[in-house]
Amino acid sequence: MKKKLFTLCVALIFIFLTTRACSQFFLGAGGVFSMPQGAFKETNQNSVGYNLQLESRAFCNVWYGVRIDYINYQENPANTGLNYLKDAVLLSPEFRYNFFSANCYKNVMLPYLQVMLTYSSIGGTDSANRSGLGAAGGAGLVFPFRLFGACWSFDFNAQYMAPNFIFRSEDRSSVQSFNFSITLGIGL
Repeated sequence: MKKKLFTLCVALIFIFLTTRACSQFFLGAGGVFSMPQGAFKETNQNSVGYNLQLESRAFCNVWYGVRIDYINYQENPANTGLNYLKDAVLLSPEFRYNFFSANCYKNVMLPYLQVMLTYSSIGGTDSANRSGLGAAGGAGLVFPFRLFGACWSFDFNAQYMAPNFIFRSEDRSSVQSFNFSITLGIGL
């Protein structure tokens, strides 16, 4: 009997700790609007895409996680026969610092700064290698709220993205853009 009670207690503690740990993770999805900059602006126009992110909010002032963006690039109608980019998949470990960290679940809004290291797979009309390594930096506002007994958040984000400035194919120039996103997240 003692062995069964001990096993039950261990199982309940494990379930409780796992539930507490999972409640600190947020899954989010949303849209991305990308505005090309520099030479990229000559070949491509403003484009839209999607993002998916999983982040830990275990600490109120520091959030970290991973973000995946897919952007369907559009050719610039004024393009004069130059190769242009068609799409990009961006995988980015991210780190955020929140300014109001006293209680991140009860604040009305949380402004933050963000940095990301980005692995990119960018396809175009050229035959260049798709792989690249770059970074991004930005800022945003998170609006947390409760609905249907769960923690939710709206995340408005703006970032300067250079997904292939560290490493890229010799045949491709650096891709630079301002990306704006709106993401709806839910606590797991």
